[in-house]
Amino acid sequence: MDKYKFHQANEKDLDEIFELGKKFKRELRGQNLPNLSEEKIFKFLDTILKRGKIICCSKDDKIIGSVGFFKTVFWYSENPLFNIQWIYVLPEHRNFTIFRNLIGGVKKIAKDDPINLSITTEFQLDPILKKIGFIETGKNWRFNNVR
Repeated sequence: MDKYKFHQANEKDLDEIFELGKKFKRELRGQNLPNLSEEKIFKFLDTILKRGKIICCSKDDKIIGSVGFFKTVFWYSENPLFNIQWIYVLPEHRNFTIFRNLIGGVKKIAKDDPINLSITTEFQLDPILKKIGFIETGKNWRFNNVR
């Protein structure tokens, strides 16, 4: 893993994270997801950077993966949790170690607080998530077509 570097994102990384997100969306073309709004994405990235964290994985000074998350509370409780908004690694760099290290960055910040990750794509990550220590607590369902 010495060729990969992990770091917490800052303002200068946002354009590159945005481009990574566009690649993520292209990879999901057949999954009937809503269209991108560049303005909304940049606002969202700014918000995550201010209220949460983005951890990036880089190779040769290029971001090849990231995870964005923030601290919140359960809707029915004051108990805190960390909610992962996305985790994505370019297909040619995907491996268990990179995924584990990105999640490890979230774990380090969350300490003993729970971490929530909803998978809203058709990616099959159950075996990887279980190996890292997540437990399945539900499913994501969608009714109707997205427009």
